[in-house]
Amino acid sequence: GGKIFDGCHNLEKVEFAKDSQIASIGEKAFALCAELENIELSLGLQQVGPNAFDGCRILRSISLPDTCQSIGIWAFCNCSALNDITLSNRLEAIERGTFSGCTRLTEIRIPESVHHIDARAFYNCTALETVTLSSGLRTIGREAFAGCSALKIISIPETVTEICEDAFAGA
Repeated sequence: GGKIFDGCHNLEKVEFAKDSQIASIGEKAFALCAELENIELSLGLQQVGPNAFDGCRILRSISLPDTCQSIGIWAFCNCSALNDITLSNRLEAIERGTFSGCTRLTEIRIPESVHHIDARAFYNCTALETVTLSSGLRTIGREAFAGCSALKIISIPETVTEICEDAFAGA
């Protein structure tokens, strides 16, 4: 369900049992949990909903299990302390604004399963220096990496057939 812990300002840590049957984290489930620093996701997780962790300002790392196939729009936007992201090897796309405003993120590796990086996916990730794109990628959306002013290294694979307007503006 959605908004389960939305705005729980004192919530610091969430652990799901290893044998948890939770397949989905709903829309805004942990949005604005200002003190959430650590969350351990269960192996069966398949989907993270839109804005699920929006505004979790001190969340430092996230590891999506390989069972996760989708992350909703703006799911981790404005997680300004987020500096360690491990994406699922089954993830199909990085949706609109997913990691927008993650200002401490310095590097990201996009798995081969990802075919599309949507608009503003990494918008204003001002510390992002290294982006590793894999050969499954076909499209880089509008302003996907715009405002990533620290970007130093990115190799665009030959499988990319479309780079949209302002994809790297201000990088």
